[in-house]
Amino acid sequence: HHHTFYIHNGSSFDLVFLLQTLSKRMLKGVTIDPTFKDGKFLNIKIGFKSHKKQCTIHIKDSLLLLLSSLSKLAKQFGLEDKGLFPYKFPSKSNLDFIGAVPSYEYFDDTKVSLEQYEAYKESFDNKLWSLKNEVLDYCELDCILLYKILGEFSDLIYKNFNVNIDNAPSLPALAMKIYRTNFMPTEDMIDPVTREVAKDKNGNAMSIGIINNIG
Repeated sequence: HHHTFYIHNGSSFDLVFLLQTLSKRMLKGVTIDPTFKDGKFLNIKIGFKSHKKQCTIHIKDSLLLLLSSLSKLAKQFGLEDKGLFPYKFPSKSNLDFIGAVPSYEYFDDTKVSLEQYEAYKESFDNKLWSLKNEVLDYCELDCILLYKILGEFSDLIYKNFNVNIDNAPSLPALAMKIYRTNFMPTEDMIDPVTREVAKDKNGNAMSIGIINNIG
C-alpha cells in the first residue's frame, strides 16, 4: 500500500500546481506532507486509509535523480524520440484549434531544427493538426518514456549496487546510499542514533546492510 510516482522536473512545475490543488481540496483523513530542500520539492507524501489499511503515495521529481532532459535521456537509454511540440503556440483563445501545423516560430529553435520541423510538418500533409490531440499524444509519450527510463535505471542500480532508487530523493542521496551499502569501510560504519561505530551483541562491527536499515 505504498506507491511512488515520478514527474520529470516536477519541482519547478507540476508539483507546485499539484500541491496548491491538493491543499485547496483537503479531504477528511488525508494528510499531505511536502519535503523541501534548497527551495525545491524532494517529495510530496500523501497518506490516507483505504479499506481500513493505511496507504501512502510519494510523488517525486525524477530530474533530481536523472539530471538531463527527458528527450536526451530517451536517446541515452536507446528509446524512441520524444517528438516535437510547439510550446509557444497554445493560449486560452486557441485550445480547440484544428488546422495547419503551427509555423516554425512557435517551436523552440534551440531544440528543433528547421529540417526536423519540415519533416514534422510533412507528416500532416493529408490531415489536419489538432492542438488537443497533439497535447494528449505528447503528454502520453512523456509518461511512457519516463516509465521506461526509470524502469531501466532502477534495474541498473539495483543489479549493480543492491539499492532501491525509490529510497533516494536525489542523485547525491542515491550516491551516498550506494557508498554506504557497497563501499564504506567497516570502521566508518556509524550508528546514526548514537554516532558511534555500531556493533552487534558480540562486539563485532555490524554489516553495512544492517546500518542502512537503521538509517
